Amino acid sequence: MKSVILILTALFIGVPLANADVYLRHEVHTDGYYYGGENTPPRDRTYEVWIGEKKMAVLYEHRTIIFDLNRNMLTFINVDDSTYAETTLPLDWSNLLSEEEAARVRMFQTVGIVGETEETMEIDGRECEAYELTTWIPYEGSRYNETDTNGWLTADLPFDVETYEELEVHNLRLQNMKEELLEEVTKKRGYPIALEDKTYVKGFSVRTTNDVVEIAEKDAPAGVYSAPEGFTKKEKLSLGDLMGR
Repeated sequence: MKSVILILTALFIGVPLANADVYLRHEVHTDGYYYGGENTPPRDRTYEVWIGEKKMAVLYEHRTIIFDLNRNMLTFINVDDSTYAETTLPLDWSNLLSEEEAARVRMFQTVGIVGETEETMEIDGRECEAYELTTWIPYEGSRYNETDTNGWLTADLPFDVETYEELEVHNLRLQNMKEELLEEVTKKRGYPIALEDKTYVKGFSVRTTNDVVEIAEKDAPAGVYSAPEGFTKKEKLSLGDLMGR
C-alpha cells in the first residue's frame, strides 16, 4: 500500500511564520478487502505533523521523520527499536542505505502524471483547489503499485508556505519520486487537506482516505525536532526501516 508518508506537495505565496509552531493531525482510513482466500480488515490510524521555523517533523506510530533546513539534515527515527539515522539534504540514497539497497531503490523509482483541473471548493472555511495524480512503478512493461490520488489542497494555513515547499520537496524525494514527476507535483500549490487514494492490486482496488482533522498554532513539545535522548544512532538504514517493518 502506498505509504501515507504522502503529505504531497508545494505551495502558494505565504504569510509570515507565526511565533508558535503549527500542529496538524491526520486521520487515515484504509478499506478492508478480500484476496487469496483471506479477509484483510479495515484499518484506521493517525499521524501528526509539526511545522516550525525551517523544519518539519512527521510523527507516525512506528517512526518519525524530521526535515531541518537550519541544519540541512534529515533524521529518520525508528521508534520500535529506539534507533535513528541522519543524512544531509538533498537526499542521496547512498548515504542512507547500503550500496546494494540504494541501487535497488534507484531501479524502482515512482513515475506518474499530474491531472489538469481548476476545480475549487471551500472546506472548513478554507479555500481549496482540486488535486489529481496517478503514480506507478514501471518494471518490465508493467505498472506496479499503481495509485490514483484525488484530493484538495489549501494555502490558507498559518505557516510560511514557501518554507513548507522547501521542506516538502525533500519529503517527496524520500518517497522515491523520479525528478520529472517531482517537478510536476511541486507545481501544484497547497497543503493536502483531504486525499483519497485507490491502489490497484491484482485486478482490484484498495481505497485509502487521508483527512486533516485538527490544525492548531501552539508550542511544539520539547525535542520533537530531534532524535530522542538515549536512542542509538545507526550509520545506515535498511529498506525494512524505511518501509516500517
